[in-house]
Amino acid sequence: MPIRGKVVRRVFEKSPKGDVYQGLVRKVRWGRTYEYKLILRAAWPEPDVLRRILDEINRSRIITPNYIAQKYNIKVSTAKRLLEALRKKGVLKLDEDASDSSLKIYVKV
Repeated sequence: MPIRGKVVRRVFEKSPKGDVYQGLVRKVRWGRTYEYKLILRAAWPEPDVLRRILDEINRSRIITPNYIAQKYNIKVSTAKRLLEALRKKGVLKLDEDASDSSLKIYVKV
């Protein structure tokens, strides 16, 4: 649940690698100060990052969208779309036994 309050300070800086913004937001509510570290991730990976993701998929036994998103600094929804496209091409297979609606685990074919 987000903490509502007056935003006192908002600082963003652009990452040297691309469109990834990092920042700090400080909110004050009822005399208490809360600080949040914001990371706005890239919407689609660069071609060299995409190549590294594919190499990572070939090396690992299992892969999840959260792992890809955290390691390569992309959105989780983008990682889900990427892994689903690879599943449709036949590169990956969804592990039905270990997956549920919130966590999808992919294995190599």
